[in-house]
Amino acid sequence: MRKVLQYTAALATLAALSACVVGEELGDGDIESAEQALVDERLEGGTFYASTYDSPASERIEKAFDEDVGTKWLIFAGQGFLQYDSPNNEAYVLGSYSISSANDYPERDPRAWRLLGSNDGLTWTALDTRSNESFSARFQTKSYTVSGAQAYRKFRLEIQQNFGGWGEIQLSELALYGSPGTPVLPPPPVITASGENAPQETAARAFDGRPISKWLTSSSTGWIRYELPTAFTIDGYAITSANNLPARDPKSWTLQGSNDGVAWTTLDTRAGQSFRNRFQRNHYFINNTTAYKKYRFNFTSDTSVLHLSEIELLRTDDPYRAVLPQTVQYRNLSATPGGQRFNDAVGSAFERDVREISREVIEGLYTQPGAFWKRRNTLYVDVVDGTGAAWTSYSGDVATVGFNAYWINERYTNGDDVRHVILGVLYHELAHVYQLDDVGTGNGYIIEGLADSMRLRAGHHDLTVRTAGNFVQNDGEMATFLLWIEQFKKPGFIPAFNRSLAPYDALPYDESVFVTETGQTRAALWNEFRDHYWWGVDFPGPGSP
Repeated sequence: MRKVLQYTAALATLAALSACVVGEELGDGDIESAEQALVDERLEGGTFYASTYDSPASERIEKAFDEDVGTKWLIFAGQGFLQYDSPNNEAYVLGSYSISSANDYPERDPRAWRLLGSNDGLTWTALDTRSNESFSARFQTKSYTVSGAQAYRKFRLEIQQNFGGWGEIQLSELALYGSPGTPVLPPPPVITASGENAPQETAARAFDGRPISKWLTSSSTGWIRYELPTAFTIDGYAITSANNLPARDPKSWTLQGSNDGVAWTTLDTRAGQSFRNRFQRNHYFINNTTAYKKYRFNFTSDTSVLHLSEIELLRTDDPYRAVLPQTVQYRNLSATPGGQRFNDAVGSAFERDVREISREVIEGLYTQPGAFWKRRNTLYVDVVDGTGAAWTSYSGDVATVGFNAYWINERYTNGDDVRHVILGVLYHELAHVYQLDDVGTGNGYIIEGLADSMRLRAGHHDLTVRTAGNFVQNDGEMATFLLWIEQFKKPGFIPAFNRSLAPYDALPYDESVFVTETGQTRAALWNEFRDHYWWGVDFPGPGSP
């Protein structure tokens, strides 16, 4: 960020004032906005996102923020957005913004849009709305004032219509002007429990988003409650097992909802539950359309201690759901025993399973829905009589995940839990559907390792199994290594690693992402990972305390 030169700010102010009707008396608010524009700074140095990266190589997203009206951003879509995230999570009160038209085809110009602000990338507030806008010349800059005193960390220009109704949008420059401020953040949840093991294994650890932590209470039964001041609706939940001693896992439970803490409605009841692996995430669906402020679990284990690492409440308003494929369809094309085994294992809610795993994978690969652009309109999951185990293929905006019925039958014959196998493979294959992939890197272990980190993240591989100590280009080792960095060195590393594989940046993959994100080289990180992980310091095994 740098101070905008005074003459630049003054020009922006004059441009804003010129939008007033000639002869109209300026109100106090107009004058204050004009004065504010003289002291606002142009926001710089942040991270950019777009609704799509389907752009010509010389007209990509960075051109909208390069302070050069001679370049432009172009997408092949009739609607879309540009998003700016401020550096270092700083917050700004936006005072004004400007949009510059590009070099050609006025039909591509933005005509209607909203400017939005957010502090988490999930909940967005409208700061300005425009319709029937037009640009009278090429390379024209038009400025707009923004009212309000709230500070935000992220800003999004959501273009709803272009001038000509074409399936293309372009602009040469988007500039945001504001001053530093303090964001108003939503109140944190109130989390209470019947007991906990302070200071490390408290109730709050069950909702901290980190499966390597846990909640523990020294009782075979216990309750834990999550409360927000505003009611919200859930249609499912997920529970992740803790690091050790499976006998302590929840075996049965009820889930209840309440708005006053007195009258509780039972939403779900489970018995005979189990977790095959440590750190394993199991999701559950419920039939619920009522919003509650408070949700409570009543758990029972098989021993005198109860523990779990994570609880997730699956909200119906989760913004990640908005970027899921519009159509998800399961097609079993096999008449062999393996095809029937597959049907028996997945049951009637399988398409909901696919949607939930898709949502979880996208959240694992992208820090916010606005960062996700590899969208698919249609997703098929097919079971066929083929070779191999499973695969992913694409055709335009249609993706297909395939399973070999013969392989499924082999797993059943070997005594495996077929449903567990299928869901684990889905985490991996759906990661291929949504992950970024630099074209021509030739490093298959990177792409496969990133995909398998999603399966590991959900506990559908055993994290407590140790392997060799030397770094090799191996899918499994790469997956565990990436997850270790994410959990113990730099939260958010996996999305950053995924972003480094973006094909639209015209840069091949290299290991600089490790230094950029953690301050350490890949080799140094590997040595630390080897010393900690293989000796059980991190991801301790089932017999660890």
